Amino acid sequence: MHELPLTNKILETAIDFAEKNNAVQIQEINLLIGELSDIEEHWLNHYFKYISKDTIAADANLKITKVNIKWLCLNCFFEFDGDKKSDKPPKCPKCQETKNLELINGREFIIESIGII
Repeated sequence: MHELPLTNKILETAIDFAEKNNAVQIQEINLLIGELSDIEEHWLNHYFKYISKDTIAADANLKITKVNIKWLCLNCFFEFDGDKKSDKPPKCPKCQETKNLELINGREFIIESIGII
């Protein structure tokens, strides 16, 4: 249930942004969420609808874009996609490196934009 505190933070951030910009309504909140973040979209939407009642975000839509897993091989500097479903450790398809890899995408949780009027 880690979605509830995250949802509270999303709402707080959006309302703060809207108030600073003299908005009367929040229409949408665009989120980037990495595949490895283990955040359940269903619960995020469910909690948001509940906690945003009686606020300027009451009718806002959460738009969620999933960010794919991406690795960087620090041996040959090749970037490649990861697979969340694989139980094998990642391996660079170019040089076969398995240890000297850096995760560069996949754990994001970012408010990309907030649509207000």
